[in-house]
Formats: sequence, C-alpha cells, structure tokens
Amino acid sequence: MTGRHVGFVLIALILLGVAALAARLVTTEAQVPILSGVRPLAPDVIDKVVMRNDQFETILEKREGGEWWAGPYPVLDLRMEDLWQVAGKIDGAELTSNNPLNHALMGVSHKNATTLQFWRGDELQAEFLVGDQSYAPLVEEEKPIQPWSAYVRRCFVRPPDRNEVYGLFCPFPDIFGPDTDRWPERRLAEIPREEVEVLTFTYPDEEFDLRVDRSVWVVVSPIGAEPADLNVVQDYLQLLEFGQIFGSLLTPAEMEGLDFSEPDARLGVGAKAGAATKSVLLLFLEQPAVTERGEEELPAYYVKDAEKPYAYLLSGERASQVLKRRHDFFQPTPLPTRTPRPAPAPEPTPAAPEAEAPTVTPTPTPTS
Repeated sequence: MTGRHVGFVLIALILLGVAALAARLVTTEAQVPILSGVRPLAPDVIDKVVMRNDQFETILEKREGGEWWAGPYPVLDLRMEDLWQVAGKIDGAELTSNNPLNHALMGVSHKNATTLQFWRGDELQAEFLVGDQSYAPLVEEEKPIQPWSAYVRRCFVRPPDRNEVYGLFCPFPDIFGPDTDRWPERRLAEIPREEVEVLTFTYPDEEFDLRVDRSVWVVVSPIGAEPADLNVVQDYLQLLEFGQIFGSLLTPAEMEGLDFSEPDARLGVGAKAGAATKSVLLLFLEQPAVTERGEEELPAYYVKDAEKPYAYLLSGERASQVLKRRHDFFQPTPLPTRTPRPAPAPEPTPAAPEAEAPTVTPTPTPTS
C-alpha cells in the first residue's frame, strides 16, 4: 500500500470517527426528557395569571387595550416582559429530577413553592409549582433553601400531579414572585430632562414656573423672572428622569375617601412639542403625620396623576424633595461680611511734669 493510499485510509477513519461522535451527540440530546404538550403561554392567548404562596397572592388581569393590571394598579411593563420571556420556555424545559426528595431543595414542594396558573377566560390553561426564589426556607425545619442562585440561574417547574421537575434558564430570581408590592407601577412620572419644557408649581399662597429662557433656567412668578440655581434644577430634573417620584400603594378602600378636586398642591410637568413622553399633572393632598411623642414630622401626601383613577401615598421625606418652593431654586445669597475697623491708635500718655527744684532760702549771716 502506497503512502497515498494510507492517507486516504486515515482520512476515511477520521471522517467515520467524526460522524460517529455527531451521531452519539444527537442520540444523547434526543434522549434528554423535556416537558412537552404545554399549551401556548403568551399575552395574546392568556388573559389572567395567578401567583400564590403561603404569604401572598397576586392576580394579573388583562384589560381592554391589552394593558395588564394588578388590582387597582397597572403592572410595570418590565415585569410582564420578564414573565412572558420565561413562561414561553416552560414548554421544552429539560428534566432535572424525578426524585420527590429533591422537591423542597428545588423550591417545588407544596411547602415552599409558588403556585403558578395561566387562565384564558374561565378555562385553566396550565398550572405549575415553581421554584424561582433566591430564598425558599422550610419554616418548620429552619432550612435556608435557595432554589435560584447566581451561579446556576435556573428556575424549576413541576406539574402539581407529577414528581418530575424540569429546569429552565432564569436570568434573575422571583420572576413569578407573588408579593403584591412587586408588580404595580409605582412611578408617578418618568420624563427625560431634555424633554422637559416647563415645571409649574401651584400652592394656595404661591404659584411659579421653572422654564428655560435663552438657554438659562429661570423662575417665573408674578414678580418677574430670575435666574435659577442650575445645580438645584439639574438635581430636580434627575428625580423626573430616573422615575424617583414614586409612592406607596393604597387599597381601593383607602382611595375611595380621597377628594382631589381641591388639592393642596399641584405639579405640572410640561413636555416639549414632539417629545416621546406626555405632559403630567400631579395632584397632592396633605396628610400631616405625628409621632408618638406628638412632635410633628414632615407632612406626607396622597398624590395622583390627574388623568389616572389610582393614587399613592408619598412619604414626608420624598414629598419635601418634590414640592419645592420658589426660594428653593435660588442660590443662597451670602450675608455681607463687615470689614473690621482698625483699632484706634492708643493716645500718648502725657508725660509727668518735671519736679521743680526746691527753693533754698539763704540763712542770714549774723553780724557782730
């Protein structure tokens, strides 16, 4: 056999080896059991999502226009995007364990799991026990179990009537967390600073605008226009740009008794023409707080968007950052300093008069 023939044989053996390895990988991949037969879980099919554990229950419902709500509040869009991204991967999740002893460790036991249900009308489309928590202890056993970790980044799902547990990629924990405070949109305004044209502050005893005049931020009031402190203005615009005006949630019963027809303060945020965001008018009702000692704290405020049906409670500290007065936008004027007068030169001490020499009266010489 010539060297050329030997080369052909070696090439053929290598190709056969590669083909065998590929076939083995395909066969191995095909043998990995996956979760299948799950009905489509997408926002155009599902109109209600229920999440429940031993502490909380959250129900997300789709209303007219396709907007999702959690009780009386709209749901934060980012939360829903994360939910649908992971829910769409449940069908096809890989088998991780079929041993019931592992259920608690994976957060899918009835004692530490989140029950997840997808509904379409009155028909239940799918139900799972989910382990996506970074902390899911067994209280009676005091075990600090962590189904989700930053090293693995996986969630676990189990059909409630089966022992098989399936795993899928989750970028972060609690994607299906039932905590009621997690889902509602709590930001009252979020407007990029470059899109803000004017801020209007209205109080019973004062009204003024904060606007740009020839590239300079000025405070405009009935007494005229005065340049504002740029640092103070930029700090305030940052509150709007990063959505730092947010409040605590109220129950429907708490919102029923609130009358915003005569608010204690108004804040109008006017957006420039053609801006991507809309103008906002916020209404405030003062709720002064008193400590146990009877000492008055910073007043809290109920606040709502004039166009929305829901309201929030703004803490006293946050309200003090939002409800600025006219004088807050000016650079403090330094008090004039007095130039100390020089101390008067001490007057010269008059010299003591010289003592006169005593007059000596000559004694007369006696005559003989």
